[in-house]
Amino acid sequence: MKPRTASWLLLVVMAVGCSDPVGPDEQAPRLLSDEATPGSFSAWLLRGSSEPIPDRSVEGGVGEIIFEGTIGTPYPCYNVQAVVDRTDATIEFTIVATRRPTGCVSVLAAFGYRGTLGDLPPGPYVVLINHTVGDHSYRVLETSVTVE
Repeated sequence: MKPRTASWLLLVVMAVGCSDPVGPDEQAPRLLSDEATPGSFSAWLLRGSSEPIPDRSVEGGVGEIIFEGTIGTPYPCYNVQAVVDRTDATIEFTIVATRRPTGCVSVLAAFGYRGTLGDLPPGPYVVLINHTVGDHSYRVLETSVTVE
């Protein structure tokens, strides 16, 4: 593992380890791809103008929330993951883009992403989506959805 990647993972583990328990299952924020988190996440590099760019959206489904969007990066050599944090009826997704420690062409890039979070009880939820690229974090969406 590269030193920069190891440092980033250590910071994430420390942040998660220091977080207060949240939600009915008393779970701290988790990577959405973590086996303990009921859901899925995928991200892909958008190439060329013919590929459709996902609109930023959030929908409530039967026992789940589905979200998608696009995150921009200064280079195409990034890994994109999602972290989810649930506090009562507020669900916060943070899409994290971390640069891979390799040589890379200097060109702006965009990644499409899509994910689901399942095992949710029916009801209204506030959903927040944040993007983190390097040291910059910002909220890109705040909305309400209903899970059936």
